[in-house]
Amino acid sequence: MALEDLLGPFFEVRLFRNLAPNELKLVALVAEPVSFAPGEAIISRGETGNAAYLIVEGTAKVLRHGARTGQDAAAPEQASPELLPAGTFIGEMAMVIETRHLNDVVAHEGVNALAFRRPAMHDLMAREPAIAQKFMAQLRKDLLRMAEDLRAVEEALAPRQLQQAG
Repeated sequence: MALEDLLGPFFEVRLFRNLAPNELKLVALVAEPVSFAPGEAIISRGETGNAAYLIVEGTAKVLRHGARTGQDAAAPEQASPELLPAGTFIGEMAMVIETRHLNDVVAHEGVNALAFRRPAMHDLMAREPAIAQKFMAQLRKDLLRMAEDLRAVEEALAPRQLQQAG
């Protein structure tokens, strides 16, 4: 089997798309296989993340909390949870920077995943500056896109806020 076939799921991860196959192999080598039983937390709301997870087998579900919906922030929404299939990358920022999770993600079925822990990723980026540069370039693009999205939301809400004020 060709290296590209083995690394196929990695090419689907937005943060890894610009990496050459030999760079992707180095990333794959720092990944740690992990398993989660049905109902077991993969990431927990409010906790500081130290890893990102690539689901290899199984599905996980996102339990969104009321902070986004006006409900009790401590209680998960009653609506159907979002299911995350194999190939989904969870918590990607946590493998690069310290960040708090906004929602719970639990294994829906048994989940086999690859964990990309921040210390291992930092070591890799220190040894391979080209990989670090590609990660930072992609993160910059993502942040610029989010800023554009936020501006669009702000512009859409501005007329409503003026109506409510008047």
